[in-house]
Amino acid sequence: MAPFSICVSILLLVGDSNRAGVTARYVSEQLGLSLSTAYRWIDMLRQSGLVVRHPSTRKLHLGPLAFDLGVQAVARPYVPPAIEKVLKPLASQHACRLHLVRCSGDYSVLQRTYFDVAELEIVPSKVAVMRLLGIGPAGVCLLSRWPDYEIDRYLVRNQDGLLAAGYQGADIRERVRQCRKLGCFVTRSVLTPGYTAVAIDFEVDGVVYGVSAASAGSEGGKQFHAIREALDRARASLATQAVPEFALEG
Repeated sequence: MAPFSICVSILLLVGDSNRAGVTARYVSEQLGLSLSTAYRWIDMLRQSGLVVRHPSTRKLHLGPLAFDLGVQAVARPYVPPAIEKVLKPLASQHACRLHLVRCSGDYSVLQRTYFDVAELEIVPSKVAVMRLLGIGPAGVCLLSRWPDYEIDRYLVRNQDGLLAAGYQGADIRERVRQCRKLGCFVTRSVLTPGYTAVAIDFEVDGVVYGVSAASAGSEGGKQFHAIREALDRARASLATQAVPEFALEG
């Protein structure tokens, strides 16, 4: 039997290099959230240490979690123990791919680094969405929140890059339709405060078995315990599919 591979993707939203108000407006517009909800989400990220506010410029920057994973950060406060405790074991046990999604849309900051077997990508939010489209419905949650005309505008604006990456507009529209039909994180966006999206793909003998889950966490470090909870729920869901037993071990 051919070896199987497990890919876990964790999608977190990170505001970087924007004043809080600008970031909140961007998040509000992109996700269809109220401004107050967007502010609460950003505040949760700040409490957890994912984003920090520069003391002089008052701009938001990537926090110690990103720095610990090898990404240059402007501010370097202490690393909250909850982050260390949860993400390090996840990295070694689940081959996590962590997507810290920037709000700024700055395409020049694409970076890649490795932490144990974890891969961390700092990418513009829309690029991350397109990449996640390939691994399961959790990747469609962002686009599924947009009205159809916004999706069409996005496809037109980015058609050259999408075609170069192997994406077809019709395929993306169909994935979004399927996501809505399945009710995948559409009624309550996974990117509202305290929510974490997790998508898992198992590949066995060339057949891909995928499942996704969302977990409601609280503010601060508890957000990272929600990642573990969502992983457990996703793995439990896989057990109900026709996945070989050995694929669920470890």
